[in-house]
Amino acid sequence: MDSPTFDALNTSLQPNNTADDATLTDGSKAFTGYNYYNLSITTSMTDCSINKGTLTELWPDKRFRNFKYKDAVFTVCVVPTTVTTASATPIPTTTTNLPQVNLSALQLVRVANGEVYIDHMIGTGAFANVFHGSFQGRAVAVKMLLKSRTSTVSQIQSFVHEIQLMSQFDSPYIVNLVGAAWTRPSDLQCVMEFMDGGDLKEYLDTHSSQEFAWADKYVHLLSIADGLCYLHSMNVIHRDVKSRNVLLDSTKGTKLTDFGISKEDIQATRTVGVGTFRWMAPEVLQDQGYTISADIYSFGMLLSEFDTHRVPYEDMKNPITRQPIADSAIVLKVVSGSIRPTFTSECPPWILELAAQCLAWDPTDRPTAMQLSYMIRSKLKEMSSRLFSI
Repeated sequence: MDSPTFDALNTSLQPNNTADDATLTDGSKAFTGYNYYNLSITTSMTDCSINKGTLTELWPDKRFRNFKYKDAVFTVCVVPTTVTTASATPIPTTTTNLPQVNLSALQLVRVANGEVYIDHMIGTGAFANVFHGSFQGRAVAVKMLLKSRTSTVSQIQSFVHEIQLMSQFDSPYIVNLVGAAWTRPSDLQCVMEFMDGGDLKEYLDTHSSQEFAWADKYVHLLSIADGLCYLHSMNVIHRDVKSRNVLLDSTKGTKLTDFGISKEDIQATRTVGVGTFRWMAPEVLQDQGYTISADIYSFGMLLSEFDTHRVPYEDMKNPITRQPIADSAIVLKVVSGSIRPTFTSECPPWILELAAQCLAWDPTDRPTAMQLSYMIRSKLKEMSSRLFSI
């Protein structure tokens, strides 16, 4: 036991008195105060040494004891307050190693852990997995860090920041946060609205250009641009705009998701996932700072995905080996401004022009999200008026 416990037991709870004027019917004396029967307190020197304690006699004053124990010697191991004895229940490593994780910022969005039910996995990434589940009868998506990512304070705290950031959003173009659930920091769950159409990349992979025509794509583009407008108005940089982070729904439309690297250090963004750099602006790859213009560059890369239904630069081959061009070569070419993503001959001219503006090497030459939204909306109105004039 620790010193405070020993002191309390050795003083306040020691056997302390008999009452000579209290005689029982059999003529014996009654005891008052604290008395101990069938008592056995022993601690070996070996166990005490292991726990860096001191073997100490308990209640050395042997007065006022039950006669059975009037000469007994009780010894206990008194350990420093900060030492946990070997007999104590071990606390899981994921929590004892994470004393600094602060979950207080999530208290306002906390939901009962027992009300979140996990069904099956619907997505996976370098940092986390996403599961289909339910909460209070509604379908939800539940994001949880990979077990390999719950071993440090910084990784879990980043997840806390992501959830906290999402709790501030209120936009039809941003995936809504339902709440956060946890029993301990390493079990933290981000509960979000479920989008029944999956992500844009999966949709592009499974639908041809004929099945997913530009007339339909324009609506999605506008929603994404409006989502960026909202984020940038709150001084938030998404930092990972790509088809995988655009979710679709049959009734709720198109929304941006995955804010795991928003506001984080750029060094961390490079490890988010294989190929994430393909959407990154030149200045980001050169560590020259991250501004909202970087999201606009990524939007330009997204326009290429909408057109080709392929990951940027996927079609580019090494001229000698005819193998896909190395990632390092792509980075060097992007930084130097000597490479642009592929667009097909069927791509609408105004989309090509919009992409060229977004992919400008100089960040100051790129349009803002507000300008993007205005240009797309104006073009849609123009096409709509032409359609009705026919």
